[in-house]
Amino acid sequence: MEATNVLAQKAMTRAAWRLVPLLTLMYVFSFLDRSNIGYAKNFLQTDVGISPEAFAFGAGLFFFGYSFFEVPSNIAMHYVGARRWLARIMITWGLCAAAFAWVNSETVFYVMRLLLGIAEAGFFPGLVVFMTYWFTKEKRAKMNGIFYYSVPLAFIIGGPLSGGLIEYGDGMLGWRGWQWMFAIEGFVTIFIGIFALFYLTDKPSKATWMPDDEKAALSEVLEREYGTTQPTGHVNPFKAMLHPKVLYLSVTYFCFNWCFYGVNFYMPTQIAAFMKSEVNFLVGIINTIPWLTSCVFIYFLTTRSDRTGQCATLISGALIVSACGIALSSVSNPYLGILGLGLGAGGILAAMPIFWTMPPRFLSGLPLASGVALINSIGVLGGWCAPIARQWCTTNIGAEYGLYVLAVPGFIAAALIFGTIRLGIGGNVLKAVN
Repeated sequence: MEATNVLAQKAMTRAAWRLVPLLTLMYVFSFLDRSNIGYAKNFLQTDVGISPEAFAFGAGLFFFGYSFFEVPSNIAMHYVGARRWLARIMITWGLCAAAFAWVNSETVFYVMRLLLGIAEAGFFPGLVVFMTYWFTKEKRAKMNGIFYYSVPLAFIIGGPLSGGLIEYGDGMLGWRGWQWMFAIEGFVTIFIGIFALFYLTDKPSKATWMPDDEKAALSEVLEREYGTTQPTGHVNPFKAMLHPKVLYLSVTYFCFNWCFYGVNFYMPTQIAAFMKSEVNFLVGIINTIPWLTSCVFIYFLTTRSDRTGQCATLISGALIVSACGIALSSVSNPYLGILGLGLGAGGILAAMPIFWTMPPRFLSGLPLASGVALINSIGVLGGWCAPIARQWCTTNIGAEYGLYVLAVPGFIAAALIFGTIRLGIGGNVLKAVN
């Protein structure tokens, strides 16, 4: 038993070095391609005639398409295989992302945001499930945390990249800078998706790059942890989707995303307003500050979670910090405003990788794929509602209230996370639902 565990640890280390860097890069472009409209917001209004209300509605349409096709996509991945399916998702959303360079009306903007969401549906929950094929629960919070560095990394890289393309690409070959931003970032995504098709491996048993004894040991440890990685008999994925704990986590994750995307889509223009300038390369550089703060939050909280198992307490604390930071960013002082954005982004992003260690504690196999997909599909609808709610409050009440309406769900999510202690999904691993 001890020898098997040692070999399994070596196998997971090998898998981390082999797989996680590419998964991180894939997720970087996932966030970049869905969020880069934040850098183009003002230019879409002036060049295309997209109103602030239309921008808010279109930004949220991504999540409507994403949510509707999330569960079917994740079930398909279970049968097709993670390597082929994740690569397919990435290539198709890259094509949609590049096509934003040709947006010329509000209607086309709506259609393309909807198609982008449909194309990307299943990607994130697919990655969550994919991680369970390679890492045990003791390693998963840390691995998820490393994986979640891709979110701030998307904006650390994407800020200067997007701002630079907009500023320095403007007028090149008759195109506006924002058109070059969409086209170049979309085609890079397509290239990464093609590479992933040949590089990723579905599961340890198929890893030709791993010694046979390590493959066998890792497979044995993972099977022991969940009882089985391949449930036998007829499995109804809807059983997992209607599980009370899945529905509870779905509502909780809705509040997560309400906070996150309500801030995310507007951060570049909010920072530009602090600086009294247009979105440009310098704004892109300053936009990296809140995301660098997020890296620090992710490192300390995921490490603490793995060491102590204080899942609910850490997530709730991070959410409270995030909500307070979002409210603080409503001030006119640029230094306090950027500090607030850092706390807002850092708290919510540090909470997410720990949150995603909860579903595998009571789900496995196909139920895990469908359950995670439902949690994410309901959760991301918060990203649809938040921009609309923020814009309505900003227009009808005041700009600061647009931020307050984003902070409140953070406190609600913190309370709901405390409730997971009573549900028993923040501590001991429960019997899997098959």
